[in-house]
Amino acid sequence: MLYRNGQPNTGAAAFDKNGHKVENYPGYTFGNGSAVLLQSGHPFTVPSDHYFAMGDNSPTSYDGRYWGPVPAQNIVGRAVVIIYPFTFRWGLAK
Repeated sequence: MLYRNGQPNTGAAAFDKNGHKVENYPGYTFGNGSAVLLQSGHPFTVPSDHYFAMGDNSPTSYDGRYWGPVPAQNIVGRAVVIIYPFTFRWGLAK
């Protein structure tokens, strides 16, 4: 389960499905990398004026768990196009 501020993360059906390993959702995992910032049972505090990005395919996402929080000043826009994977998700971001 992924927690935010001590509570299970909610807001989208995918969070609940991934947290409970429903359907094809594998749960939140750490993949095969060794430089992982998040560890089960160890809280991680995101610094003020920073964001923590996590990919939606946690076993294979090379995301904030590996490269850390992103300063707000480095975020210059919103996603416009999803280019990978080449599935029904490919195309304009919603």
